[in-house]
Amino acid sequence: TSSGFTPATAYDMPDYDMALESEAGVGIYNGYQQNGEKIMAVTVLLDIPDENYCAVRVVSSLSKVDVQLGMTMLFIVALSGGVILLMLSLGLYFIKSIVMPLRKISGNAQRIARGDFNVHIDEESDDEIGDLCRVFNYMVSELKNSESIKNDFISSVSHELRTPLTAI
Repeated sequence: TSSGFTPATAYDMPDYDMALESEAGVGIYNGYQQNGEKIMAVTVLLDIPDENYCAVRVVSSLSKVDVQLGMTMLFIVALSGGVILLMLSLGLYFIKSIVMPLRKISGNAQRIARGDFNVHIDEESDDEIGDLCRVFNYMVSELKNSESIKNDFISSVSHELRTPLTAI
């Protein structure tokens, strides 16, 4: 055995007992030794036993494997947390750069629909949202112009109609 014990010693070897009971002559044990160390033990019975040995047993400590698995799991959790934080920050960036300007435009469009032409949107970017803001501001200035021309026309027509009616 790789652990230095022979079956004659008072040492618990469940893998050896499993190999004796198995038809294939192989026993595998994953568990803890009496001292609390986690091990994996594999015993294979020899087909042609000699007078001293009837099986080969390999025992390996799993404590380093457990440490490595723990480190791998910690790395995966940290990486997942980093990805989540990245996705949250990108989401907030896109909300700030796309959704918020569109909400401003929507609110100002409602003000225009109610007849308030004194709205203006600041062009904060040089992308499609900035283009939309420029076109929106141009539309507001044209609507304000049209409203002014309409008011002048109504005032002029009203004045022209009032003059003959006064004489009559």
